Amino acid sequence: MEGLGESGSTARRQRLHFIHQARPWLALILTLAVSACGEGSTSTDTVASIVIRGAPAEALIPGESVQLTATPKDAAGATVDKPVAWTSSNKAVAQVSAQGQVLAVSVGEAAISATSERANTTVMVRVSNPPQPEDTLASVLVSGVPAEPLATGESAQLTATPKDASGATLDRPVTWSSSSSEIAEVNAQGLVRAVSAGDASISATSGRHTTTVAVRVKALQVASVTLGGVPSGPVMTGTTVQLSAIPKDVHGTPLTDRVVTWSSSDTTRAQVSVSGLVTALKPGQVLITATSEAQSAYAALALQSPDIASVSVLADSPGLYVGQEVQLQAVLRNSSGSVVTGRTVTWKSSDASRAVVDANGKVLGVGVGAVTLTATCESASGTANLRVIARPSASWRQTAEWATFQGTARHTGAVEATLDPSAFRSLWSRQLGVGSGALNPVTEGDGRVFASSYSYFSTNQQLSALDARTGEPLWTYNFNRIHSAHPPAYSDGAVYLTTGGHEDSFLYAFDAATGEVRFRGAYGNQWSRYYAPVVMDGTVFMAGGYYGGMYAFNVSGGEHQWFTQTSQYDEWTPAVEGNQVFAYTEPRLQVVDALTGTMSYEIADPGFQWTGWSMNTAPVLGGAQNVLAIQGSRLLSFDLENRTVGWTRKASFTGTVTVAEGVLYVFNNRAVEARSEADGALLWTWIPPEGEPRWTTLVTDNLLFVSTSSNTYAVDLTARVQMWKYPAGGRLALGKDGILFIAQDNGTLAAIAVK
Repeated sequence: MEGLGESGSTARRQRLHFIHQARPWLALILTLAVSACGEGSTSTDTVASIVIRGAPAEALIPGESVQLTATPKDAAGATVDKPVAWTSSNKAVAQVSAQGQVLAVSVGEAAISATSERANTTVMVRVSNPPQPEDTLASVLVSGVPAEPLATGESAQLTATPKDASGATLDRPVTWSSSSSEIAEVNAQGLVRAVSAGDASISATSGRHTTTVAVRVKALQVASVTLGGVPSGPVMTGTTVQLSAIPKDVHGTPLTDRVVTWSSSDTTRAQVSVSGLVTALKPGQVLITATSEAQSAYAALALQSPDIASVSVLADSPGLYVGQEVQLQAVLRNSSGSVVTGRTVTWKSSDASRAVVDANGKVLGVGVGAVTLTATCESASGTANLRVIARPSASWRQTAEWATFQGTARHTGAVEATLDPSAFRSLWSRQLGVGSGALNPVTEGDGRVFASSYSYFSTNQQLSALDARTGEPLWTYNFNRIHSAHPPAYSDGAVYLTTGGHEDSFLYAFDAATGEVRFRGAYGNQWSRYYAPVVMDGTVFMAGGYYGGMYAFNVSGGEHQWFTQTSQYDEWTPAVEGNQVFAYTEPRLQVVDALTGTMSYEIADPGFQWTGWSMNTAPVLGGAQNVLAIQGSRLLSFDLENRTVGWTRKASFTGTVTVAEGVLYVFNNRAVEARSEADGALLWTWIPPEGEPRWTTLVTDNLLFVSTSSNTYAVDLTARVQMWKYPAGGRLALGKDGILFIAQDNGTLAAIAVK
């Protein structure tokens, strides 16, 4: 102390004086602190959080350690003296002692947690290898680079050697990468595999040094071509042979992605398509070559002419008019039934005064009568029998619209006109509605055609109006989801249509020009469908009733006029003439007064056979004070004058009668029959060349129109042969505008001009 000197002694005396003066105050502060600690010990000693200090900012290296400290805190942030437990999430990476000392073990990451009571705090510790002395790595040497391009599928082993500045080899890790794995890919050991043609860069990286080499990949070359499908024997002319070619590499592996070109040594004898289909044209030898890249394969074929075993002659129509041309087709077949082409066919007419035929099989009608056309090839021949008839002088006398089922209130299906089928031409065809649902029979009036959908409980049941000549839509009314929409009827600028269901069945009247609803009147119905109503003299006559029946409504406002009970059947409509309405259901024909609905008289049908709850027909008013009908496979005529069944014919009749000029046209099995209206006697029969007759027929002065599911035919009534065909069938209509409508089951409406 003596060595401190004067200045040190003075400072010491000053400090002692301060302590002496402050001693009472220090004692007071200590007392207050002890008192405060005693009072708060029950509420602040719970641990709310833990503060960890000493966590390393940088990664540790294996073997290195670091001391962590954990300080428990209460909710107010004051330090509390509580024990702390230490844990590591991954002891393989870092271990921690009970005192918080962390030891780095291996490369990786570990979460070091300190826990006191329910509080926990975690810090992350990262362990990595010690940094390499990069300054010793100078380059990476890559060897094993292929001098020639690799073929796809081939491999090459590359080697990367890290070097220091003096060229000495270093033991350092190397990573590999490819600039385009779609061309060449490389694994972790430097094995390169060629994938597709092109150039790729392969890189070897060690530390901060990278060496890149170029690898070129080429496609495998075709080494050979193998042919398949080569026949062992001769190939008959007029037939085809399918060859195949398989390019292969040097190992014999097929190369499926290579282009093959085909050629024939003589294209006049055989032609070959791009797919290897060979068509034999005429006898002789021919060499077919398949080439891929620089390799080719050859097939030598011997071509022979097969014997023609049969000749069939096809005609679109068995009849033609004087001055009309018809193209015939000769189909040649060999003994095995295969079609043969490329042969010369000669044609001959049995009577040049009736028809002549040119070298190509085109026939010209010259004079009236039957004629046989013969096609000959080698020793085989075939014939077609045609009938040449006088060309009709077309005339049009029809003045009535096609207003309801089978045209008029009499339902005869007859049109007053003489038609020339050679002048028929298609006007338009249009898909109506949504989907491919069938169409009901259409009606037409004032240059418009009206069509409704034929379906049950559909959400898209509609009534559509179109321009009759152009097919352009004019308006559409959607009934939304109902049980059924029935065929429309037309009269005096209005369209009438009934809908079916239960309590929601209505008679609609629409303005034909605008589609505006003029009225909607309810009627009785029990899930029934009906044919189009009949409109005459300001009254709508229609089938209906909850248990069957027939209604009359006023056209002006839809007021109900009368109801008459009939048997409960659907799929029918009444016929009307003068002041009488005719209804035919089980087991009688009812004749009702048109004004009052009272029964005038009935004619019993003792032969009525129940075939279900649908009549599928309508009474047809004939020309001899009679009503014609088909029921239970019978054809019958009610004699109105004597009020009895005039005659009955039993067979397999279906559909509805068409009648004109004392002749009935009916379906009997697959045949269309013409029968006498007087007694039902058979006059003649015509059978469609394809399919069965369906729906109803339509007759003019000289033609009968018949539909099958696939075609519509026009049959000459005098010659009784088909004179015209349209490639669609359906429900037919022909009004005063001279347009034939075909309402098809696929929802398409077609229009053909016939005058």
